[in-house]
Amino acid sequence: MKITMRLSIIALLWMGCEGVMATESVGHAAPAPAPTSRLYTVPTDSSVYQLALQSGVSVAELRALNHGGIDRREAMKAGESLLLPANSPLLPVVDNTGLYVNNLPELGMGNDPLPKADKDGRMPASALEMKAAGAAQSVGGQDWNNMTGDQVQNQAESWAKNKAKAEVLNPVQQQARDFLGQFGKAQVNITVDDKGSLKGSSGSLLSPWYDTDSMLIFSQVGIHGQDGRTIGNLGVGVRFDEGDWMWGGNTFLDQDISRNHTRGGVGGELWTDNLKFAANYYHPLSSWKDSKDFDDYLERPAEGYDVRAQGYLPSYPHLGASVVYEQYFGDEVALFGKENLQEDPHAVTVGVDYTPVPLVTLKLSHKEGQNGKNEEKADLVLSYQLGTSLDKQLDPEQVAVARSLRGSRYDMVDRNYDIVLEYKEKAGVLEVDLAAVPTDLLEGDIYLMHPLVRSKYKITAVNWNGDIIPLAMTPTAGNTNPDGWQITLPTWDSSPTATNRYRLSVTLTNEKGKQVTSNEVEVVVGQQRQSKLDVEGSASKQASGLGADAIQLVTYVTNHEGVVINDPALLKPTWIVTNLDTGAVLTVNDICTTDAQNTLQPCVSIKSDRTEVRDGVTYYIREVVSTLVGRFSVVADLGRYGKTAPREMVFSKQSALRAEILDPDGKDILVARTSPVVGVTYTVKLFNAANDDITQTFAPETLHWALDGGEQCGL
Repeated sequence: MKITMRLSIIALLWMGCEGVMATESVGHAAPAPAPTSRLYTVPTDSSVYQLALQSGVSVAELRALNHGGIDRREAMKAGESLLLPANSPLLPVVDNTGLYVNNLPELGMGNDPLPKADKDGRMPASALEMKAAGAAQSVGGQDWNNMTGDQVQNQAESWAKNKAKAEVLNPVQQQARDFLGQFGKAQVNITVDDKGSLKGSSGSLLSPWYDTDSMLIFSQVGIHGQDGRTIGNLGVGVRFDEGDWMWGGNTFLDQDISRNHTRGGVGGELWTDNLKFAANYYHPLSSWKDSKDFDDYLERPAEGYDVRAQGYLPSYPHLGASVVYEQYFGDEVALFGKENLQEDPHAVTVGVDYTPVPLVTLKLSHKEGQNGKNEEKADLVLSYQLGTSLDKQLDPEQVAVARSLRGSRYDMVDRNYDIVLEYKEKAGVLEVDLAAVPTDLLEGDIYLMHPLVRSKYKITAVNWNGDIIPLAMTPTAGNTNPDGWQITLPTWDSSPTATNRYRLSVTLTNEKGKQVTSNEVEVVVGQQRQSKLDVEGSASKQASGLGADAIQLVTYVTNHEGVVINDPALLKPTWIVTNLDTGAVLTVNDICTTDAQNTLQPCVSIKSDRTEVRDGVTYYIREVVSTLVGRFSVVADLGRYGKTAPREMVFSKQSALRAEILDPDGKDILVARTSPVVGVTYTVKLFNAANDDITQTFAPETLHWALDGGEQCGL
């Protein structure tokens, strides 16, 4: 009785699941040819493009399959029907005879395929008859006498589970696949860095919101780990299909969930079959915040950009290569991690990737930056297309499709989802600034440096950089005190290539080991050299114009200590002579000029111009004579060293000790004691004690003739 009761329960359960058994005998017809298309009812709103993509055909092929029924449709609403290829993953699995594959356990009737139900869900009579006969055969074929109660119970439970799977679970799975297909493409990136860490792994989901043949509007969300921080990404974008090319743009908001940093980004894309280009710009949206990486530091997202290219071999699309150039801006940027802060860093990343099946991609990359910084990384990327059967995503033949424009339409945006941080030290922790050094300092001057220092901690070291040796840096308040360091300006260098400019900066170290270097200042050394002019010998001579009455002038240069120095670059001086009696500046030449009657005019003239080397020093010497009586001021202009102080020289009128009055024949009438004759021209010559002819030293108006009553003449 117990066994019969259990069998009744099983029979009722089976009949309740399948409906009432038909009593009419129906013969089995020959199986029809497998159809090329099957009717599909769209469970939720979906684009025609997405339905075609999930079915593995183009939009044009899907439109042709429906014989023009959806030619002008870009989207299908929930509940609408269309024809799909018979092998579409969206349709229930059917064997080659057109029968649903049954997953019932073998209860004496086997797992033979069952005919499809009609549109109202009713099974054909032949199917019901088969199930009834199978059930009867199963019940009759069991060895109920030798089965224990537990065995009968287990048999019933196993059958019920498989029946539930066939009638409930599989349809639910199909509905779930249809539902998830609306969400787009999910990607999981398992990253192993050069330290063996998986902390950089990530997950992303791209979801289409408006999907037509020519345009896709989508959103993308993702989350991943970066250096112990959690980063979230949210973006929207648009892609335009132009036949052989697809281009688009996107904008993203990147959020450091762990530290509340926010970064914005905009990007552009250009794709074709087996080739992709992308460019992105990143800008900080959040302000400086206290750094959790360094004491006394602030941090924020760094500004930057990158340019990317990804390509695949058309003959072997499983293999690809990529290159990325990226540049970030800031004084201390962690492009290669917080242990390697750099100023305005840039890097080039090259990588290769291998995709055996669409679901799995293995990537290897090497990033090379400036100053020898580099980084290696390995990525295992799992890209799951929601709504697409797992069989297709594990089919190597589908990799080529994924590399095409049609297959890559839902690929993730190629950009840097990590938030690269920029750092700066807080104000007042350790700062030093050097004020500009006065520009009027001269050689030999002493100057004290007074840096402006702000330090939270004790200064433990002071190091001056630059031209510290020629400037003779000397501490006046201790080696670890940055204030009061003394510099002594070196001797001014007169060589043509010398700049006489020196540079200084200072580096301070505090007790925390932090170092900071000041701005660089320039120390300009001016010269204190003096141009000198001396009169060697007497400064007062007779205005004879003779060499014996020459006045010797000497000019030279002294340094800031008053020591005569030699300057190879010293130019020949310019001499300036001024008549102190009239204020006129005289032109001094080698000889005096003549008037209209060709008579020499009184003047100051040059006897000689020369240089002499005395004790290794070059002196410029000029000797002057004069036939012009008076007081004169002399100044020498030594170019870069300026003008000398003036020196005075005096040329006085001299007395004639002897005179000659020559007749036209050259005879001295004074010696001959002959009287001058009226109408005859006589020439007068005057001589000094040295018997030098000094006639020209007398101005004509200073000579007066006298004639006495005895017909004698004289001067």
